[in-house]
Amino acid sequence: SGGLSNLAYNCVDHHVAAGRGEHVALITENERGERRTLTYEELLRETKRVGAALRAMGIEKGDRIAIYMPTSAEAIVLMLGAIRIGVVILVVFAGFGAGALGERIRLAGARAVFATDVTYRKGKDVPLLGILAQAIADAPTVERVVVLRRTSLTTLQLPPTARALRRASTRPLRSPRRRAARAPHEVVADRGGTRRSGPSRCKR
Repeated sequence: SGGLSNLAYNCVDHHVAAGRGEHVALITENERGERRTLTYEELLRETKRVGAALRAMGIEKGDRIAIYMPTSAEAIVLMLGAIRIGVVILVVFAGFGAGALGERIRLAGARAVFATDVTYRKGKDVPLLGILAQAIADAPTVERVVVLRRTSLTTLQLPPTARALRRASTRPLRSPRRRAARAPHEVVADRGGTRRSGPSRCKR
């Protein structure tokens, strides 16, 4: 009782402080064979930048964001960067349709949604922006949408957040937000469907 913690610190900063900064922390490889490797030091730098970018967008401790992205280095860095500043994340499988995605966004009360323009599946590019547009049409809490562009064929209007993300790289980077050890950091859907989020449905 009364303990403070930060999961992002435990996952990244702790290892850098222990002298393991040059050790490999993350290896990702997508369906096309594109591989990315990050050391703990590199992962720490990237998560700090993401945390600064989120703050530049007005996202603060206790806010909720939705992540509609395939497994990738960018998605994992985003998760860690959000948790670092005390933001609660909602990770949605990139294979879900508009109905399932929209329901999860609404029930979580997400202020921002992060997505990719396409996901790779069985050798093909599967567009996600149309699904995303339908999903947020009835999601009144969503203020910002940020899209990771993976293909040059996508026609994409950059949102105002893109400017905030660029500015954020020059802002001072603060230490991780310490939170109550049992404070929720992620909203998850119950198996078999989405139910209203609450403490019992948050990973801690």
